[in-house]
Amino acid sequence: MHVFDCIVNKTPTANIPILISQFYKRSGLHLDYVPQCSAVEVMAQELGAIAELQTAEMLLATKGLTVGFDATTQEEIHINSVHFTTTNKCLSAAVEELAGGTAEDYAQHICETIDNLCKTYTYFNLQANYQGTRQNIIANISNTMSDRCAADHAAIRVVNSPWGKSLNEFYCHLHPLDSIATSVRSALKMQK
Repeated sequence: MHVFDCIVNKTPTANIPILISQFYKRSGLHLDYVPQCSAVEVMAQELGAIAELQTAEMLLATKGLTVGFDATTQEEIHINSVHFTTTNKCLSAAVEELAGGTAEDYAQHICETIDNLCKTYTYFNLQANYQGTRQNIIANISNTMSDRCAADHAAIRVVNSPWGKSLNEFYCHLHPLDSIATSVRSALKMQK
């Protein structure tokens, strides 16, 4: 459990074996074996697979889902997240570096996220097949939540085509509010 605690608290995997050894030494205990970095990295991957499985199970069990996506650029790296929302839950499904911020990039990321979730689900549920799982998950997605920009709207149109449906599009209204707040702050600073 110490390994998982370290992973969840964002400790670099190379540091975890050293930390575990030190924790035990300071507690007056001796360990014959400390997991090596490679074992720690496998444990981290297992956590990711469990999260994907849980997300796929929620998507299969819930109708009227909303798929949301949002991107940001930090230090010249474009990062996009894909998440799914029910009436009382929001689960992050993917956070990836994208080549750019085009409609095709966003649409591909959304579709690949669904495909990966389906692969994980069918790997752990031998009675399920990939195509049936994919069709059921897509059937349960009814809405999108994104920023009010042309690339996001175009991405949803691209997603609608292979999915054979028309998703309801909803827009986040936080960005306009943030822009207003920034302008007000600037105006108030000039008044000082």
